[in-house]
Amino acid sequence: MENVIIQSGPCGCFQILHVLLTQSTRFALAWSINFMMFGNFNPGWRCLHRSTAYKSNNVTAKSDIIHINKTSSSSSSSHNQLNYFRIRHNTVNESINSYSSNISLMESDDIMKNETRPLGTATKISYEGTCDMIHTCQSLEFNPSSSTIVSEFGLVCDKTWIISFILFMQFIGMIVGSLFWGQIGERFGRKIGVYGSTALLGVCNTMAVFCTSWEAYLVCSVFIGVGGVGILSCVPVYSMEFLSPKWRGIFASLPVWNLSSCCFAAVVILLKNWWHIHAVNAIITVIVCLGFFWVPESPRWLAVHGKRDKAIKVIEQMARYNKKPLPDLKAIEDVAGDERSQNKTYTYLDLFRSKTICITVIKLSIGLIIAICTYNTLGFGVYSLPGDFYFNFIISSCSEIPAVILVGLLANRVGRRWTGFVFSFIQTICYSVIVISSLFITDEYISDLLIKILAFVSRGAAVSILCILSPFAVELLPTVVRSIGLGFVLMMSRIGGLIAPFLLPQDRRSFIVCFIILAVMGVVACLVFLSLPETNKRPLRDTLKEVDSIEMKIGADASDKKDITFNKPESHEASKPML
Repeated sequence: MENVIIQSGPCGCFQILHVLLTQSTRFALAWSINFMMFGNFNPGWRCLHRSTAYKSNNVTAKSDIIHINKTSSSSSSSHNQLNYFRIRHNTVNESINSYSSNISLMESDDIMKNETRPLGTATKISYEGTCDMIHTCQSLEFNPSSSTIVSEFGLVCDKTWIISFILFMQFIGMIVGSLFWGQIGERFGRKIGVYGSTALLGVCNTMAVFCTSWEAYLVCSVFIGVGGVGILSCVPVYSMEFLSPKWRGIFASLPVWNLSSCCFAAVVILLKNWWHIHAVNAIITVIVCLGFFWVPESPRWLAVHGKRDKAIKVIEQMARYNKKPLPDLKAIEDVAGDERSQNKTYTYLDLFRSKTICITVIKLSIGLIIAICTYNTLGFGVYSLPGDFYFNFIISSCSEIPAVILVGLLANRVGRRWTGFVFSFIQTICYSVIVISSLFITDEYISDLLIKILAFVSRGAAVSILCILSPFAVELLPTVVRSIGLGFVLMMSRIGGLIAPFLLPQDRRSFIVCFIILAVMGVVACLVFLSLPETNKRPLRDTLKEVDSIEMKIGADASDKKDITFNKPESHEASKPML
């Protein structure tokens, strides 16, 4: 099958269009997964006095403000309860004059106490409430400059655990989705897996806009996790099965995720409203789903499932778009004939019937667990870095792009294994220096600046590891179990996602402990990459027989590459741009 793909044009007009359409689904994915980086941001709140002119549980009509009013019930069981009210777009109709005449009665102590100012002078409101005072407050007001999940549902102080719980449940959804979409991609095709999961993201983002409680939002968040991981597991397999070995390495360096994250950061800064962002994401998802009506199914998947005629039609379409002569189709007929004779449906159990595949899957799982844990910890922990949250947010997103481009330069030159090792080593060094600077550098400005720079470098290294692991996993697994294998690896990697919310630093001590743990993980990741065999310039294998016939050597050196030959060289394709 590798020779058929090369002879049809390893990277021509067809592949460019296919990659553009399938990779566009990652915009919806990046926005959905990265949303909680903004959603868990606390814009600040202040404690207000209860106005005597208001009745119990009365709500002031002010856009994007949450008031938490204490009930006036004499019952001891309800006396200390806080009722949460969501205000949006002045949905509660109150007289503006009534609000203006009583607003002075609701000012907080830190503004009104012992303060005198000229008539008409604007008051600078401070939203720096602390949990020490919340039990004495009749009501809370959140900073109206930003509307997040925290401010929308009042998730502060004794409610902060809900944010970690939402993240936790989203990763539970990703675990379930990894297994589900891996089997869907293997049973019904890569195309169904990609666009089915994308459609689910669109539905969930639309439903999130209308959530009126954190419990409802939790349900949407779980299914966003289910849908998002389908794109993660199916898109790399789908795209790389149309490419030759050289272009698979370049594919890994396409900064689609990173550009999506930068666009997301820009939209967050522009809108600063959680449900507006969900609405925009839903619209984007509808647009990218239109690619379903053009992209064909993977010819490799069609061949190994015995669908010879459909596979040949796709190869003919590839050759026509790339202006190449129709290649020899004997390989398709051989693969399709073998699979038809077996008439076998592959499941997750097949990953463990081959010792080689089993060991490979376990190692890939460990590598991805560490990569996901470090990436999410650094991403969701942006709020804990020194400086302005929004500035850190966009710099953190943009810092990934140079690192991803560097992956493309290294993947084909030094190989997948050494590229992963280099970035894991860089991560480990950065984490170690962060711990040392936190403990021994007394100058706060220098320490904060160094920590911020190294955190951004570490995040870039983390996303580079994720990028190189995609082609690595695709090339290590044969076509018949590639989708379910990657689905299983991604399912295991969600363990790292489950750990990440609990590593988020809350104070200086936990900050240091967090980066010590990440440094240890970096050492383990280095060892994992060194133990995997090199796949650079090797063809994709299609059946389990091919895996059993090839001895995969741990720590394979460059001489292994001489075993691979193609019927047609691809050197003349080197001048053609990928995108």
